[in-house]
Amino acid sequence: MYLVYSLLMGLAAILLTPYWLIQGIRHKKYLSNLGERLALSFPALEKLPAGRPGAIWLHAVSVGEVLAGVTLAKRLKEQFPERPLVVSTTTITGQALANERMPFADAVIYFPLDWACCVRKAVAAVKPAIVVILETEIWPNFLRVASEQAVPVVFVSGRISDRSFARSQSWLSLCGFYLRPFWKDALGRAAGFWMQSEKDAERARALGAPAARVHLGGNLKYDMELPKSTPLAEWLEAEIARDGRRPLIVAGSVVAAEEPLALIAFGVVQGEHRKSLLVLAPRKP
Repeated sequence: MYLVYSLLMGLAAILLTPYWLIQGIRHKKYLSNLGERLALSFPALEKLPAGRPGAIWLHAVSVGEVLAGVTLAKRLKEQFPERPLVVSTTTITGQALANERMPFADAVIYFPLDWACCVRKAVAAVKPAIVVILETEIWPNFLRVASEQAVPVVFVSGRISDRSFARSQSWLSLCGFYLRPFWKDALGRAAGFWMQSEKDAERARALGAPAARVHLGGNLKYDMELPKSTPLAEWLEAEIARDGRRPLIVAGSVVAAEEPLALIAFGVVQGEHRKSLLVLAPRKP
């Protein structure tokens, strides 16, 4: 099963090579971290003591996962100060944010490509005692290698979106004879799944995760530390206090066509809500 998966991963890499090269040359993406993705070298790990105890490996895919994982990372470092905390990301923006928001981490690296040879080298370099994956980024070869080396892998703040679940069900309906036992074996190698909601837990079990290892753990984003006061926040506080302008309504991640709908939905210019303050946060292009 894993051989077929690895061959498909290799084929996908060959087909995507031109795109990666173009993006690497034009936008300086992919090529700069290829050495770490292939597990050829991890400069940040070279600074760690040779005789160190097993590390805590925290994986956060990109910006959202990094932000959600800051508090967890701090608590892990405080509770296990003798163990190196190694944080990995997949994207460049996630890497930059991890370095900025997690200066207490002992090393920040890129997560390896999911080929057995790359994963084995990465695991050997990190020397993890445990791997904590934020949300639900599932890499079968990584799970297989970790289980073979008796390294527990746990998923926290797990989430399976409607779109991802629908896509997985479509593939299962087409290739269930292969995918069902494959996913069951891969997910069965994880030590535990702490999902955000009961719906996410049900979906994890439906994909093949052992029912006894699936738990409710909530959303780590609710544990995020409050940001420091900014000039914008101070201005908003003054506006809210002036003339009793409450409630404060925030419409986050809206586009131009949605702004009038937000005004209408909240009725900020009608009747008793005339003095409300509405903040529109446009979505980034």
